[in-house]
Amino acid sequence: MLVLVALALSTLASEDLASIAAGALIARGQVSALAGIAACALGIFAGDFGLWALGRFGGDAVRRWPWFARRLHTSGVDATGRWIEGHAGR
Repeated sequence: MLVLVALALSTLASEDLASIAAGALIARGQVSALAGIAACALGIFAGDFGLWALGRFGGDAVRRWPWFARRLHTSGVDATGRWIEGHAGR
């Protein structure tokens, strides 16, 4: 169980290396194929969802930080957001 948790958490650092590690563990018989694939899939989903949530709910807060405010062009960010909202389904 600890190996599967470590595998899921390792996807946050590198999805590709975690997938390779899962394949090696499966080949050696240390974890089942279903458990290895599920751990990687869960870790990848959690990481991607976390990044989405950070952008969705914390994106406006980032704009107010002086370092980011100097580097982000608000009009470009807003235009990109509108484009994604209109085209994300495709």
